Parts: sequence; C-alpha cells; structure tokens
Amino acid sequence: MSKMYNIGIIGFGRRAKDIWEKSVMPYSEVAGNDKCRLVAIVDVRPEDELRAELEACGATDARIYRDPAEMYENEKLDGVIIGTRCSLHTKMALINARYGIPVLLEKPVSTTDEDLTALEGILDTMDEKTLISFPLRVAPLAIRAKEIIDTGVLGKISQVQGINNVPYARGYYHKWYRDDKETGGLFLQKSTHDLDLIQFILNEPRPVMISATETKNIFLGDMPAGLKCKDCEKRGECPESDINVASYGDRYQIGEFCAFAVDTGNHDSASVIVKYADGMHAVYSQNFVARKAAGRRGLRIIGYNATLEFEFNSNCIDIFYHNENKTEHIDMTDLCKHSHGGGDLKMIDSYVKMLGGARSPAPLSYGILSAKLCLAARRSAEENVFVKID
Repeated sequence: MSKMYNIGIIGFGRRAKDIWEKSVMPYSEVAGNDKCRLVAIVDVRPEDELRAELEACGATDARIYRDPAEMYENEKLDGVIIGTRCSLHTKMALINARYGIPVLLEKPVSTTDEDLTALEGILDTMDEKTLISFPLRVAPLAIRAKEIIDTGVLGKISQVQGINNVPYARGYYHKWYRDDKETGGLFLQKSTHDLDLIQFILNEPRPVMISATETKNIFLGDMPAGLKCKDCEKRGECPESDINVASYGDRYQIGEFCAFAVDTGNHDSASVIVKYADGMHAVYSQNFVARKAAGRRGLRIIGYNATLEFEFNSNCIDIFYHNENKTEHIDMTDLCKHSHGGGDLKMIDSYVKMLGGARSPAPLSYGILSAKLCLAARRSAEENVFVKID
C-alpha cells in the first residue's frame, strides 16, 4: 500500500520549484508509488507571488511561513527540501537537524570553512537522514558506466579526466549568481557535482591533495558597478546584452546586470587536479564561455586494458579497447530525457524511498567531502599552493 508523505520546502526558488514540479509531482502520479504532498514552504518573497507559484504547481493548500522554526513547530513533516541561496544551506540544515527530519539538501552544503565545520557537528545524527542534491551520481548514464567499470574490463585505472563546458552559463555573470560571496564561487557551484561524480565512479577513493587554477579574462571590464543592461548606452552593440542574447535564441539566459562591469564576479574557466591515497589522480576542467554545441560534460576513465568515456550532452558511453581493434558504443538517450540526464527523477525516487527507511545514496558526508574539495580548490587557486585534504 502506498504512503502519503508531508513535505516542507525551505526556499521556494527556481531549483526547489523545479524539483517539485518536474520530479516530485510526476513521481507521485505513478500508480502504486508512495506519494508526496507539499504542505508548507518557507520563503521571504511577497505572499501573493508565492501563492501564485504554489497554485501553478498544484499546492494550493500549502501554508506559507517566514521563519523555518515556526514551520517545524506547526507542521507534521515527513521530509524537508532545502533550496535556499547557497550561503544559507548550512544554517537551514542545522535548524533541520534539531528536529531530525529527513532532508534533501541542495549543493553546495557550505560556502565557507566555518560553515563546513559546523555541519560536521551533525554528522552523527543526520548523515544517513540527508540526501545531497547530486543527481549526476544517480543518473542512468553514470550508473551504467560504473557498472561497466566495476566488471574490471578497463583493467587497473590509470587516470580520470573530467570536463564541463557549460553552454548556459550567462547567469553566472548577468544574474545574482555573479555575486561569488553569495554562492562561494564556481568551484562550489559546478565542481562540486563533478568531483562527487568522480568519487562515485571510483568507489569513493580517499583524496589527499588538491591543486587548482582559475582564469578570468573574458567577463571583466571597466563598466560601472551595478550597471543594468536596460540602462547601458552600449546595449545594442554588446554581445552579452539582453537584446543580443535574445537574438541568439538564448532567451532563458537573459539577465539583468552588465557582464563586463567592475563588480562582475566568478572566474570564466578553471582546472583541478586531485591526488588520491592509492597514488592515482584525476583532472577536471570547467569552462563558462563555451556556448551551444560546444557544451560538454562527462568523464573519461583510462585503464590499462581500455578507456571508457561517457558524456551527458550526447547521453552516450564509448569503450575503446587498447589491445584489440574494438570499440563499443552505447546510446542511452531514451533513459536520459529528464533533467540532469534523468538524475533528478532518480534522486527524488531515492529520497521518497529514504523517507520510508531506505539508505541515502548521497549522505551528508558526501556533500561535506565535495565542499571540502571545492573550498580547497578555491584556496589553491587564490594562493597558488597545493592543499592537503584532511
């Protein structure tokens, strides 16, 4: 018999709303599945705006709170989704830990070393009651790639190479994401996913050292701080203006602020090297300048006997055998049509099963390790040093 779980959401922004509309709602409509009901949200935006969004996603009876503690005291919750801005993830997770409610926590779990230390304090009680929003590690493409690697067909692993060329990255310079003090920077925004994916593929190895570098030579300039596209005299000629971005067919990437102003944060490319306790290392690069068909995200795992590559834009796996003239190609497009390559739907499936007592596939400790790697990468890039991982 299916169950009905009461869910509360803290921070009803785009990501949390997408998770609810695109993952939880479709999931709950599958006959025989346990179902979820959104009973409350915590958000600071105007109530009429929030009410309209709740009605649009079929949660007309959900109550609106301003204070998370008030929601916890007044509602009988089976689960919570934390989707606030990144700088508040730790604070909200600590509040939730007082009540011991199973939580889906957005990444990054922390944006500072101090927050990360505070989060480690609830590991004993909340590790397995937390599912970190790492949809790539449960995406069908990654699951299948790992299954193949685990057969030993690649032989001893020599190296992992990761790449993430982000074709939709304008928001990191045009919108509030440009404030890297709020987000923690693009290591924590993007690398956190991919470094965790490497952990998953390699069966959770122990990282011991990290080195990183970053470049910012595209999205910088001398335009005034706080300048908005609509107020700029160069609006017609600027390739990043709202007018021209719309003309490229990238209307959903239109932002508010000038990408070439003195207060535009975030690097536009970066690379990371991670060394593991067994002597192996992984390399990973991310780029936020590539557009359209130049977008690419995936891993190449090089073993002694063969190399396996999987890529989320094509939804394909390729295996290249080193000692014979043989290549295997696996197209998984049919299983990867949902957001994050089908990972969001699988993540919600895991979360609902977790509410029923199943183990979390991405517990809090995984989120802490990923954030620790990203914070170390940020320090390495800023100080030009190798950083040891505790």
